[in-house]
Amino acid sequence: MKRNIKIKSLDYLLYTAIFGGITLVSGSIVHALEFSIANIVFLIVGLILTTVATYLHDSIFSTNKEPFNFSSFFISIITAVSSGTITGGILHWQESPKFAIYLIISGFTLSIITTLLFSNKPLKNLFANYFIKLSIFSGMSFISGSIVHALNSWFSNFALIFIGAAMTIIASILNEVLMKKRKISHFISDSVILLFLSIGIGGITGGILHFTINLQYAVSLITIGTIMSYSAALFKNNGSLVDLRK
Repeated sequence: MKRNIKIKSLDYLLYTAIFGGITLVSGSIVHALEFSIANIVFLIVGLILTTVATYLHDSIFSTNKEPFNFSSFFISIITAVSSGTITGGILHWQESPKFAIYLIISGFTLSIITTLLFSNKPLKNLFANYFIKLSIFSGMSFISGSIVHALNSWFSNFALIFIGAAMTIIASILNEVLMKKRKISHFISDSVILLFLSIGIGGITGGILHFTINLQYAVSLITIGTIMSYSAALFKNNGSLVDLRK
């Protein structure tokens, strides 16, 4: 499929709906102690967005004739949501240590159990693939989460931005070499696109989730996040944006 501006824009919208939806789900879980109608709405909207957008993306951009792979979809969603709860627990450690521990443990437990039950990969590759994907998702969540929480008085651990960047880069290199069996040259352009996409979409969803705390900052996050992520998406000339996370 030729990637003209219309195709790139459609790919971006579906990618944003998929992973923005995942962030809304994990974000509503992380903020469960602040029980509100808005959190419940974010959870429901996130689930619907992710499911519908994933199906549409597979129907439009899939290059094979195979039916929709539910197992792969389920593992990917649970791993991404779990990464969000794990990093959310770490990001909110200063705010509520006990709930943070619960989020971290439950995130690891749920993602490992789901991977073991639904993955059809050989056991020797399963855990390597699991920890690589978890590291990529978590690293990007650390970066965007630290930016989103910058104005909170209780948040001061900005070293997580650099930890997140290191995690993402190292895990992406391992994914290229060990999982995809490709030359490292593919990593450079794809990882830069993925990094800016993730920061941008993290800004969009972070602004939505935190609009009640600081409306002006939330609007700034959404605006800058949209410009950053869409600009990055335009540089993807081959395949689909979703391929960057595989």
